[in-house]
Formats: sequence, structure tokens, C-alpha cells
Amino acid sequence: MEQGHFLKLAEKRFGDKIAVSRLNVSDEDAARLNLTKEQIEAYPEHAWIVERNGHYRCPVCDSPLGGLFGSFAWGLVYGQGTCTHCKKARFQYYHHIVPARETLEMPREDRPKLIQAFALTGF
Repeated sequence: MEQGHFLKLAEKRFGDKIAVSRLNVSDEDAARLNLTKEQIEAYPEHAWIVERNGHYRCPVCDSPLGGLFGSFAWGLVYGQGTCTHCKKARFQYYHHIVPARETLEMPREDRPKLIQAFALTGF
């Protein structure tokens, strides 16, 4: 299925539970992570799971994805997984971690935040 078609279907079915956009990184975080504007703009559009009430939730069954009792189960491919509750939603987990030595040498308030998000890849 073409990526644009998938995004339109997901947007129509899940409404405000997802946000279709490119990776959204603040200028401050981009500078800390050494990401250029070109790298950010080259990132493809995804159907990002919207954080609601402090949690990422499956758009199909509304189960929390993260945390100790979350329903996100890792797949065989790095970063991919499914919702263990409904077994229908498939996700790609994205994160960007700064090397530990660089991070630990920075004052706590200047350390970059871990960028993490769940993108819907199937339902």
C-alpha cells in the first residue's frame, strides 16, 4: 500500500488519536543532537501516535503502549512491535540517544531529552 494512501486511511479512521506529520524537533533539540534542518526535512511523514494524558495509547483498542504494564510487544525487527491487547495495531518505535559520555558531561538542565515516539505502521 502506498504510504500516502495509508496515512489518509489512518487519519480518517483514528482522527485525533494520531498526527500525520514529519518528525517535529525544536530548534534547540536539533542543535543539541546535531541534526541539520535538511536531515529533519528529509524524514518521511508518519502517522504518529498522539500522547494522551501522559501516555501513548494504541489507537485501535486504547491500551497504554508504554510503562510497566504497557501493551507494546517488541517484534523480531529492531524497533518494530505490535499491541499485545488487540493484536491488530503495528508500530515502529523511534528514539534518538546522545552518547552517554557527552550527556554526562553536560549540566542536567542542558542535557538533551530522549526523542521517542510510536508511529502507526498497520492496523
